[in-house]
Amino acid sequence: MGVVTSHRRLEKNASEDDLNTARIVGWCVEIFESYILIVDDIMDESETRRGHPCWYKQVGMIAINDAFLLESCVYKLLKKSIGNKDFYLNIMNLFLQAAFHTTLGQGLDVSTSNSKKDTGVDFAIFTRARYDDIVNWKVGSTPSTYL
Repeated sequence: MGVVTSHRRLEKNASEDDLNTARIVGWCVEIFESYILIVDDIMDESETRRGHPCWYKQVGMIAINDAFLLESCVYKLLKKSIGNKDFYLNIMNLFLQAAFHTTLGQGLDVSTSNSKKDTGVDFAIFTRARYDDIVNWKVGSTPSTYL
């Protein structure tokens, strides 16, 4: 709903076709987030997500395939629905950039939390700058270091 609401506010005379496009992009954002959360839960060995057992806890490691399927569906849905629009490549690039940044942030997150697997987190490497970079990469902001 956020994508549609934003589009309505930015484009006062949005056509129904424009609003349908916004809805589809909004669905893709939700599907993309689901893909990211499944992968994150597996890598972090999480038990629950939003008060329920994580997907991989319910179905096993086939959840990895489910995550890849969700990611693929985003790109298929975008191609099918807006592949003929002039902004298609820009939208695709936004999703690809989000995937890249999130992957980098997840890598920092996992490498920090697994730095001393037997004894817990090595707090010497868990600095404020590292924390900021994990958060910034995972949500798509500009990180300060680690490139």
